[in-house]
Parts: sequence; C-alpha cells; structure tokens
Amino acid sequence: MPERFKMVVANIYSLPRGPVVTGRIEAARVSIGDSLILIGKQGGFPVKVTSIERFQETLETADEGSGLVGLTLAGISHDQIHNRDILIG
Repeated sequence: MPERFKMVVANIYSLPRGPVVTGRIEAARVSIGDSLILIGKQGGFPVKVTSIERFQETLETADEGSGLVGLTLAGISHDQIHNRDILIG
C-alpha cells in the first residue's frame, strides 16, 4: 500500500493568491492540483494545492527530500489554519 502524504504546518501566510502553509513533508509526495485534507482544531477541511515553492523556486512536485516547502491552498481561508495542523493526502 502506498504511503499517504503528510505535512505538519509550521507557518501560515495570507497572500493575495490564497493562504500559503510552510513545513517539511514527512511522508510521500505532493503535486500541484492534488486534493488534501487539512486536519486541525476546527475539524477536517478539503483543500487543493495550487502551487508549490521552495526558496523562491516553483516546483511541480515535492517530497520528503525537498526540505522546507510552501504550499498555496484553495478551498480554505488563512484564519482556518493554525500552526501544527496536519495536511494529509
């Protein structure tokens, strides 16, 4: 069985294109267009990855070897996201 994507949110930024969460991917891989679930204090929210960045470099995919990454999310507002929330796929 393939490993499920997992990333713990370290920081949240509110940008015009949508909320950006940063963190290190702990398992599996994420790609632009992937649907994920954000699990936090307020429950679970379905979100979609609209962009992936690493140190001002745009990526199509990222995995646990990518280091610190930023994911722009659609389907949620920045005030619904908190540090230590978990993204799973």
